[in-house]
Amino acid sequence: MRVASPTIDLVVHRCDRGRVVVRVCGVPGRSDAAILRRTLDDELDRAPDLLVVELDRAVSTPELREVLATARDRARCAGGGLRVVTAVGHAREITDLL
Repeated sequence: MRVASPTIDLVVHRCDRGRVVVRVCGVPGRSDAAILRRTLDDELDRAPDLLVVELDRAVSTPELREVLATARDRARCAGGGLRVVTAVGHAREITDLL
């Protein structure tokens, strides 16, 4: 499912077994961060076992870190998990950098 956003490509893929992947392509601006927050909230409302946010590049803005950290905390409180990965060069998890 594609989510409309001004400057990024945002795609949600609901996998089997309660897993969701949200792919973010591009550098999120402030308005994109708000849309990403709503998208992650909507997916967390479904109580997935694991929510993966895949960034196509290693970007780090204060707005993005705040959105991801809030989603991580919410997922943990609900007994699920959130992982942030980036595919720059090779896939690697960067969740601990939030």
